[in-house]
Amino acid sequence: MDRAQVDPQLLNKLGWDQQELQQFVNRWKNLESQAAGSDSQAQSANAELNAAIRSLGLRKNRPMRYDSSSAKDNLRDLRDSGRIRVPSDYVERLRAYVKGTSEGEKKSN
Repeated sequence: MDRAQVDPQLLNKLGWDQQELQQFVNRWKNLESQAAGSDSQAQSANAELNAAIRSLGLRKNRPMRYDSSSAKDNLRDLRDSGRIRVPSDYVERLRAYVKGTSEGEKKSN
């Protein structure tokens, strides 16, 4: 790790200690260094690195789109509101809500 200070709240949220964080950083740096180069092993490591980055679900900061690709309901003049990604500030709350409502359905059955 290049920085000497680590956010203790982040470590607590992740359930990690300093050593586990260091191992995580070392794994990413190792994967990144293996991906540098042009030989077949580097290309394979680069593909693995890109897959790992994509699996994080990160995306560029851009405005959310609110358009819907569903067909208009001509009979009742209705449209589907479309589905959008939940803002990152609310992801944890949404998961807790969905989990709570699904547990409620299980208990009532």
